Amino acid sequence: MSSTIATFTVVNYGLLTLLWSTIFVLYLRYRRIARREDALVATLAAVLGLDAFKSTLESAYFGTVWAAEYDIAFVELGHWLAQPELLILPKLFNTFVAVVVLVIVMRRWIPRELEERRRQAESDRHLREELAAALAETRAAEERWDLALRANQNGIWDWDVETGRAWLSPRFEEQLGYAPDELNAGFDIERWKSLLHPDDRARVLEAVDAYLQGHATEYDVELRLRAKDGSYRQIRSRGVGQRDPSGAVTRMVGSHEDVTERRRAEAALERRRQVETVGLVASGVAHDVNNLLVVIRSNVEVARADLLEGSPADLALADVEDAVARGATLTSRLLAASGRGKFTVGRIDLGELALEMTRLLGSSAPRGVRLEIDVAPGIASVEGDGAQLQQVVMNLLTNALDAVDPERGRVRVRVYEETRTTASPNALSGADGQASGSELPPGDYVVLEVEDDGAGMSEEVRARIFDPFFTTKPEGRGLGLSAMLGTLKAHRAGLSLRTAPGEGATFTLAFPAAQRDPALSRPPPPPEPTERPIALVIDDEKMVRRALARTLRLLGLEPREHADGPSALAALESPEPVAVAILDLTMPGMDGHETLARLRAGRPTLPVVLCSGYHASAPASDPHTTTLQKPFSAPQLREALERVGVATAALGAQRPR
Repeated sequence: MSSTIATFTVVNYGLLTLLWSTIFVLYLRYRRIARREDALVATLAAVLGLDAFKSTLESAYFGTVWAAEYDIAFVELGHWLAQPELLILPKLFNTFVAVVVLVIVMRRWIPRELEERRRQAESDRHLREELAAALAETRAAEERWDLALRANQNGIWDWDVETGRAWLSPRFEEQLGYAPDELNAGFDIERWKSLLHPDDRARVLEAVDAYLQGHATEYDVELRLRAKDGSYRQIRSRGVGQRDPSGAVTRMVGSHEDVTERRRAEAALERRRQVETVGLVASGVAHDVNNLLVVIRSNVEVARADLLEGSPADLALADVEDAVARGATLTSRLLAASGRGKFTVGRIDLGELALEMTRLLGSSAPRGVRLEIDVAPGIASVEGDGAQLQQVVMNLLTNALDAVDPERGRVRVRVYEETRTTASPNALSGADGQASGSELPPGDYVVLEVEDDGAGMSEEVRARIFDPFFTTKPEGRGLGLSAMLGTLKAHRAGLSLRTAPGEGATFTLAFPAAQRDPALSRPPPPPEPTERPIALVIDDEKMVRRALARTLRLLGLEPREHADGPSALAALESPEPVAVAILDLTMPGMDGHETLARLRAGRPTLPVVLCSGYHASAPASDPHTTTLQKPFSAPQLREALERVGVATAALGAQRPR
């Protein structure tokens, strides 16, 4: 067993000697190559070569000693080398090699390693500096590009036709009211289609397809895109395509130019031209019609000169003369629509005018529409032309009644006085394309407010309400608000409009209040006592009331005219005795049915004659109520009065002689 171990030990030392000597020989063979390629590798190879040379001698030395110890070989040499004074030699040589290796590492390896690291760090620093400079240049280029895009006020788009994805510049998003990257994220052709105005979609998509198919040589269209707030912007879109070898467009790049303000300016100029055209037509029509009215008025005046004042013929011709005056008012409205009219300035009670127009239009409004009016007491007058202001109120009320639901709509009219301590905005500024005072000055104003709960207006419709011939009505003529514009400006009035789709519309007009006249604020004197029976005439139409009053005087009664139910009910509470009430069924606000019900609650036996232009059936059956179909004659009115027990004089007994 011991001989085997001895043999194995000697053989192992022999193999170690062979391996280390081989490594040393390889070092000697390739040391020059290592020096050329890499100094640090050459230094490492030198250290390894020294260690291999030391390990070769050490392995040979101890292998010889162990071979002699076991009498295998080199017996004399091994015993000599095994002497204690010689065994120290390998250790000393090992120490010498270690010192040499340490010197090599300290003198060559570490300085070169440090130098290599320094060069690497310097190279990294230069690389970082170059990278930072490149990034700065890239940022500067992006800033220059962004500034260039903003300077030309155009939005840029880049569309990948194959994927459908698109990139939008910040200016593109800004044009539509979006923040940067708010619209850009995930934007594609389908999203762009959804932003197109429905009326433009088919035309624009056809233009895009024509360019992609090569049927059109350029892509240049004008379209409307929906902004973030729901309004539409007028955009001119232009683009060019990049085609592949087969001719198919794979990419399109283009610009968006917002031309909304330009188109509005062009539309304002066109509106001015239309107004001038309306003025020319209106002046011609007014001239011819006024000539006809002059003939009628002159002949009426001649005829009345030969008649007894207050006679039936004189009164009838007076109505004809009044109709002529109304015709003249119509011609003045035509002239006012074009700014060529002359205003007859006077003090106008805007509240009374609103009440009269509400009663007039309320009778023709659908029964399902609730027409309310609220006039504040004691409001000041305004200075202006009554006919023109009447037309303004009529236009507003007509539009409001047309806008509401005929089954359950609601229109509310308010007239009140307001003191404004600061300047207030005026929507009339620039409405016709001309500059005007942008604000109403502080002061006292009489305010007319017309509110409806109809469908409201979109921004597009609101922007065009003052355009001549523009209307949303199927059979409208589109001159109402256009004509109103000149009237309001001539009266130094202001306008504000509050509307939105589905929220109705509220027009608010503010007229400068006239200085108060103390004499005008005094209450009217009470009616003079009369011995004739008093008859209440309750009708919202002034001409009807006046005609009935004349007939009642012929029948021996004293008429008291009332334009609505509330004022008539208030008259019944006065001490003056009332013999009969002649009541119209169709009136705005409190109609004849409601007025009769309230009248019967306080005066159940008062004789009442119900007048209606629609039907002759009484809404309530009692011995003190009868009905009369319009139009009726004086004898028919007398018969109706006698049916409810009211005594009358013979016809003609009260006629002036």
